[in-house]
Amino acid sequence: MRSEHAIVLLTLIGAMAVACIYDTSRAASPVHRGYPEGFADKKAVLILYHASWCPHCRDFMPTWQELKGDLDRLGVAMEDYEATTDEGKLAASAAGVKGYPTIHLRVGDTVVPLPGGMRAKKEILEFVKSKTK
Repeated sequence: MRSEHAIVLLTLIGAMAVACIYDTSRAASPVHRGYPEGFADKKAVLILYHASWCPHCRDFMPTWQELKGDLDRLGVAMEDYEATTDEGKLAASAAGVKGYPTIHLRVGDTVVPLPGGMRAKKEILEFVKSKTK
């Protein structure tokens, strides 16, 4: 539990540092500026950081697409960041991403990384439901 709090704290500190250095007014990252426009009515945002060159990311993308309908019904938005874009690099850096794919769940001001290796649709949905009750 303490390590989760430390991760969240470090993520938020990193986000604040990046926001001070970069002009984030055009970035819609839920990591460093609240929920993106249009997500205010959502319970949470599931955030994917991925890279087009990453084979694990390419393997995961069909599952990510399949999650959309289920997450919509749960009131959870989806946001993804491609690591090869400027916005993706900024968002991943602010979130402390070390490898791809990385998935975070943001509920209010709390960012919770999904446990490593969690890539099955059913597991992800169960995790999201447990954190958004």
